[in-house]
Order: sequence, then C-alpha cells, then structure tokens
Amino acid sequence: MTDFDPQIRAELERRGPANVRDALRRTAAGSFVELRGWFRPTLKLRHDTVEDWLREKEQGAEGVTYETLKWAKIAGWAAIIGGVVASFMGLAAILATLWTAGKL
Repeated sequence: MTDFDPQIRAELERRGPANVRDALRRTAAGSFVELRGWFRPTLKLRHDTVEDWLREKEQGAEGVTYETLKWAKIAGWAAIIGGVVASFMGLAAILATLWTAGKL
C-alpha cells in the first residue's frame, strides 16, 4: 500500500476512479497527470503515483465484487430451492384436496 499525502488521497477519492482513469489515458507514461476541476486548482501528479492509487482502488474493489457475487449466488440457490419446495407443497395441497373430495 503506497503512502500518499492525505490531501492528495482525499482529492483522488473525491474525483473518483473513473475520472482519474480518464486523466491517465490522456497522458503518456512518465509524465505528469493533470486533474482539472471546475472550482479547484489543477492537480499535477506523477503518472506512476496515480497508477499506484488506481491499482490500489481496483484491488480493493475486486474483494467487494467477489463478496457480492458470492452472496448473490447463495441468494440465487436459495430462491431456486425455495421455488422447488413451494411447487411440491402446492402439488401436495392439490393432491390432498382431490383426495378429500374423492376424485382420486
């Protein structure tokens, strides 16, 4: 984990990974990345520093994505199992109704 100046880290967080990634695309490796803002002064950072921050953000996001996917799979399987159980219960209710009516 790279040690960033807290103010720089806060500014990168405020601008967000998508905007920072866009600024990286506009600049060549080894040069300075200029992050321009409407009401804030332009922030000039080294290209590799910004890449490190972005890589750190994306690695953190992968863990969140994995956890979300894991729980989505669990919820999906629970829904499938619940649907099968509900179907069998409905079928059992229909058969019980027909049995008591003497139709079976």
